[in-house]
Order: sequence, then structure tokens, then C-alpha cells
Amino acid sequence: MFIFKIAIIIVLGSFIGWFIGILVYRLPRRISLFSLSTCDYCNSKLRFVNQIPILGCILSSGKCSNCLRKIPYYYILIEILTPCLFIGLYLKFEFSLLFFQYSLLTFLCIAIFFTDLFHRVIPDVLTLPFLIAGLLFSFWNNLGLIESIKGFISGSAIFIIIAILYKMITKKEGLGGGDIKLVAMVGSFLGFKLTFFTIFLSSFLGMIIIYISKHYSKMPVPFGSFIVVATYISILLGNQIIELYLKLWGVS
Repeated sequence: MFIFKIAIIIVLGSFIGWFIGILVYRLPRRISLFSLSTCDYCNSKLRFVNQIPILGCILSSGKCSNCLRKIPYYYILIEILTPCLFIGLYLKFEFSLLFFQYSLLTFLCIAIFFTDLFHRVIPDVLTLPFLIAGLLFSFWNNLGLIESIKGFISGSAIFIIIAILYKMITKKEGLGGGDIKLVAMVGSFLGFKLTFFTIFLSSFLGMIIIYISKHYSKMPVPFGSFIVVATYISILLGNQIIELYLKLWGVS
């Protein structure tokens, strides 16, 4: 039964990943999600085989059947990554309400990671409507509505303060409105404690990447991508890391 459930997650997750790839390409370009899938280079209609998640890329050698140019690598990467992350959630929560809640959040986070990484934009359609979804989930999970509200208010407030201080000190724009909306949405799903941990961890990860980059002074940092990585870590390990930290300081 366990293998059967994993197989279902892999199949459904790869199709969800295929859809995420469409979102990543189309949302920043304001292309309709209901139009036919076409090659990014020659605009010819993709054949059915090209649209089968993972298998289609293998059968077509990762090339458009018309112009023979390579299909962007991130399509198959997302199709593989999505079921892997869903499996991580299943191993943690099994098929519970939390599994479906965090699967939705993970779906959004994957799409946001790549849109922010490639296009430096976090579409509002991926954050604002689902801030409400996070609040609604709180009626049925252990988080509770008050904690959900505290999560999105505190998360967005912290980022707004950081953005204002950064602009005052450097006279440059730092965090964008998309980052603030993203952390507000994440806060509605995670509550105050894990949202605060997510902000701390994303900042830590961001500083590490900037430090190790040889060209960090010229590299625009897509901070939303760090928030996404920190969010998934918070979902799986956040509470355990916080408890371990408190124990190290003798706080129960």
C-alpha cells in the first residue's frame, strides 16, 4: 500500500509539475493559461508526446519536434522536483489535512521560486488569493484562525520595516512588494512561530549565497526564492529545529 501511495504521488506530482512549468513561463509574460502549448522558440504547437511529464522529455530527447531546439531544462526539473517534495510531505504528514494544505503551499512555492529566479517577479495571483486560503485552512487544522492572522500580519510587518530601513540607509529599493505579499501568504499557512523562523532562515541563506558568490556586488538577489526554500524547510523541520535551539539554552 505504501508503494502504491508513493506511485500515485509521483504520477500526480509530475503532472502538477508540468502545470507549474506552464505557470512559470506564462504568468510573467501575461500569456493565457488556456491557450495551446507551443515551442518557446518557433511557436509551433507541441505534439502530445512533448507534453507528457518527464517521459515526454525522454522520448523527444528534450527537443522540439519541429525546430529541434532544446526545451528549457527547468520544465523537466520542475516535473521531477514537484513529486519529490510532495513525497517529503507525505512521509511527514501522510494523507492528512496538513498534507494537502502544505502540498498547496509547496505547489505555490515552486512556481514562485522559478518565476522570481528567472523573471524577478512574484505574481500576485500566486500570493494574494492563497493568503485567504491559508486563513480558511486554519479553521480545520491545529493552527487556529488567530495564529494564522498573527502569522501573516507579523510576517508582512517585519518585511515592511526591513524594506523601509533598507531604503533609508542605502537610498535603494530592497525588498519588493512581491516579497512582502509572499511572506504574508506563507504566514497565513504557518502561523507566527514558523513564519519568524522562515524569515530568519531565508535571510541566513541569502547572506550565505551573496557571500560565496564571486560577483555578489552585481548580482540581483531574488529573495523570494530564499523565502521559498526556507518555507519548505520550516514545514518539515521548523518545529524540531526551534525546540532543539530552545533546549540548548535550557528553555522548555
